[in-house]
Amino acid sequence: MRKSAWFLAAALTTFIITMLAGVVYAYNGLSFTNPFSVDSVQAASQSQNVSTSTSDPSQMQTSVPAATSTQPSLSVSPQEAAAMAAKYLKRTDLYSVQLAPINGLNLYKVTFTSGDVAYVSMDGQVILTI
Repeated sequence: MRKSAWFLAAALTTFIITMLAGVVYAYNGLSFTNPFSVDSVQAASQSQNVSTSTSDPSQMQTSVPAATSTQPSLSVSPQEAAAMAAKYLKRTDLYSVQLAPINGLNLYKVTFTSGDVAYVSMDGQVILTI
């Protein structure tokens, strides 16, 4: 091989290794803790309530309510949603099932190899077919 080909191969290899190292470094630097978990809310409450206690009842400390989950629990599994859509459309050629947020609702998007698409709600009702 010629020198220019070796130089190009070395430059591309160096670039790819540098990019991969940057991705790994950035991934390791991410914090995956939930800032609204019950433990962090309790820790914040305790750190704010460090004030001196007095016998004055007007200065009673109030507790911070625990954070509630805004994500609805999934009552229907993706497999059940696929089975419901297949039964509704009378099809057996399932291609994929994925969670699709549409107009603020989380729905299962069930796709068939024929191109048919059905949207199934979290409670198991077929909402829309395309």
